[in-house]
Amino acid sequence: MTDVNPKRLQKVHSSKDDDDDEKCQTYVITGEDHTLAGALNLMLHKNPDVRSAGYSIPHPLENKLMLQIAVRQKAKTTSDEVFKKALNDLNNQCQHILKTFEVACEMYKEKAGVNYSEDERMDVS
Repeated sequence: MTDVNPKRLQKVHSSKDDDDDEKCQTYVITGEDHTLAGALNLMLHKNPDVRSAGYSIPHPLENKLMLQIAVRQKAKTTSDEVFKKALNDLNNQCQHILKTFEVACEMYKEKAGVNYSEDERMDVS
């Protein structure tokens, strides 16, 4: 499992909810939109320790999203750990999709007899 780059997390700020509990927090992520939020929300809902998760974008002109995570009280984890796991799971899934796509492209090229030079290849990294 690959870890999330700490520099990327500088755009994430968290605030504990009223009860000052580590099992329920709201994260404010700047510079992201529904694309990341929807995917993270899906990953969070797959985790059995998550009681609820949801996101909102306060205003279309504000460049931020708010993601709220509540972990089950009996779970032996915190909302921070669940959030990091969701980010890592999403990253791993994206890497798998990219590798599968690249393999399929290479198989197609071999079957079709296409031979692209390195200069003509699309860089998706």
